[in-house]
Amino acid sequence: MIEKIHIISDTELGRKDVMDAFSSDDFFVNFVESIHSKKEREKAILVINGDVFDFLKMAYHKEYPRYITESISLWKLNEVFSHHPKFFKVLKTFLKNPDHEVHFIIGNHDADLVWPGLQAQIKSALDNKDRVHFNYWFEKKNVHAEHGHLLDPFFTINTARPIVRFKGQEILNTPFGSQICFHHLIHIKEMFPHEEQCFPKELVLETNPTLRKEKKKTFHQLLFREMIINPLTHIGDPTYQVPYFKLLDHFVRYGMDVLDDARFLPLAIKRLIKRHPGKPLYVLGHSHILGEHTYKNHRILVTDTWRDEFDITHNMAKKPKTVAQVVLEADQIAEATLRTLPS
Repeated sequence: MIEKIHIISDTELGRKDVMDAFSSDDFFVNFVESIHSKKEREKAILVINGDVFDFLKMAYHKEYPRYITESISLWKLNEVFSHHPKFFKVLKTFLKNPDHEVHFIIGNHDADLVWPGLQAQIKSALDNKDRVHFNYWFEKKNVHAEHGHLLDPFFTINTARPIVRFKGQEILNTPFGSQICFHHLIHIKEMFPHEEQCFPKELVLETNPTLRKEKKKTFHQLLFREMIINPLTHIGDPTYQVPYFKLLDHFVRYGMDVLDDARFLPLAIKRLIKRHPGKPLYVLGHSHILGEHTYKNHRILVTDTWRDEFDITHNMAKKPKTVAQVVLEADQIAEATLRTLPS
C-alpha cells in the first residue's frame, strides 16, 4: 500500500479572542479536502505536528492558573470546539475513509493533550476511536516527526511524567517556559497583540522601543524572581522547578539571546538525531522558520507556522502555509517534499 503523509504544524487554535492567531479555518478545510485519497490501496495520513491548540495563551475564566488540571484543559478544549467548528468537521469527514488517519503531536502550546479525557473528547468529536492518535512524535520505519519543543531547554519535559500529583490533585507537569509565559509574557501579548505575530523578531524589537523596554524589564524580573527567589521559596512544588543546567548550557552557547530560532536550530537537529537515530528523514515544527537541512546522512524538513504571522520587511505580507509531504512505498521513502501552498 502507498502511504501519503501530510505534515503541518503550529495551527495554534484558540477561542477567537486577542490571543487566538488562527483565522485560516476555510483554508484548512480546503487543504484537508485536497488530500483525501480516492485511490484503492492508498492511505492518507495527516500529522498536525504540535501546537495544534494554543492552550498556553488561553485564559481560564480570565486567569492563567499555575496548576493545570484536566477539568481546566477540558474547558479550554470546548472553547476551541465552539469557535473553530469547521476545523473539526472536516477532520471528521476526512476520517470517514477507512484508509485515513489523523495524528495529533503534542507541543508546548498544547501539553494538555496528554490528558486521557481530552483525547477521548477529541476522538468523540471526530467520531473515530481507532484512527485518531496522540503522541510526542510520529514515526514510520524511515520517518520521524516531532514538534521540536523537547529539544528546547525552555520547554523540554520528561515525557515519561507529563502528569504529576501535587497537593492531592493531578496537574500538568508544565515546563519552565510555560510558567514564564503564564506569568510574564501574556501581559506583553495583551499590550502588543499585533507585534507578537510579526517577524523577524529582532527587527520588531528594534522598531518598537516601548516593546523593547518592556521585554528588557520582563527579562530582569525573570532572572531574579523565577530563577532564584521562587524556586527557593517553593521547594517541592513541581511548577517552580528550573532546568538550571540546560539553561546554563544555552546561555554559554548563545549569551542572552532567546529569540533567534534560526541560530538555535542546528543544535536542536543534532540533539534530535542523537535521541532518535537511524532515520533518513526528520520533520520539525516549533521554530516558525521554513527550511530544509542536512546533517550527515539525514535530511530534515522544518515546516513553518499555520497561525497568522506577518513580515514587517515586506509590507506586512502574511506568511503562506507550508506542508511536508512524504510518500512511502513498502515503508521506503519514494518522495519527500517541503511545499508552500498557494494562497
